[in-house]
Amino acid sequence: MVCMCDSAKPAPSVELVDIDGDEIVFSIIDTKLQMFVNGDFVCEDVDTLEYATSDGRVRQNEGEGNFQLLEGPERGVQATALRGLAEAAGIDWREDATLPELDYGEEDDEEEGEWELDVTDGEEDDLAALLEAAEGIALPDEVETLLSKSTKGSFEAKLTPDEELTQMRPGAVVLWSRLLKIYPSEAAAIAAVQRNSALIMPYMNKPAFIDGSWRVLNEMMSEEEALEVITKNPGILACNPVGLKTTDAATVKRAAGFVNGVEGVFDATWRKLFK
Repeated sequence: MVCMCDSAKPAPSVELVDIDGDEIVFSIIDTKLQMFVNGDFVCEDVDTLEYATSDGRVRQNEGEGNFQLLEGPERGVQATALRGLAEAAGIDWREDATLPELDYGEEDDEEEGEWELDVTDGEEDDLAALLEAAEGIALPDEVETLLSKSTKGSFEAKLTPDEELTQMRPGAVVLWSRLLKIYPSEAAAIAAVQRNSALIMPYMNKPAFIDGSWRVLNEMMSEEEALEVITKNPGILACNPVGLKTTDAATVKRAAGFVNGVEGVFDATWRKLFK
């Protein structure tokens, strides 16, 4: 399913449902291409979209996340709509038979790395070290509920929802542990995750994104202002901090105010577009 919104809408948008049943919206807002998944704000500045013609996979911002378009004729319709929106937004659209391998070499900045790259004091840590740092931290019931609701089973790996949840939980615990170091209380962290569940989804977020984005925000503004931003717009902690560095405090605050103001509209109105 795909909808290329017309000029009557507040912003040029593409709305689609991927092969896993997730509802995905790309919308040009304030000159930036922004991404929403299942009503949650995921990224405020998509600058590249890569598309694999062989299997329909799409990857944004060279590795921040990926999803797979529907099979059959609908795939071509979805890809064409996304390509058109990318052109309208003036961002890089790359199309090939398969997605190129990601290179996370030692020369990369820590914010661009995968799970194995460091999250504390410039020391390199692998997943085992991240898990050790999160040892003893339990997911609150509210977070467990959100995690369970996100599982549908893995089409590619042929996992049941319970098996997928088992695989996701260690990564979710690591992400949750990073949020607890930033938000002033567990209640505040829970509220953030309830507003944007992408924060604790290992297939959508990374510890380096949380730590790096928080670091960049504190370089831009006071800690009090940064906390206000991540309270209004928790999704900023699921974006690549490399891209965040290219913006300014005023833009970040304006985007946070926008997300905070229209979040209810997305839930009440945009979700209806998928029914």
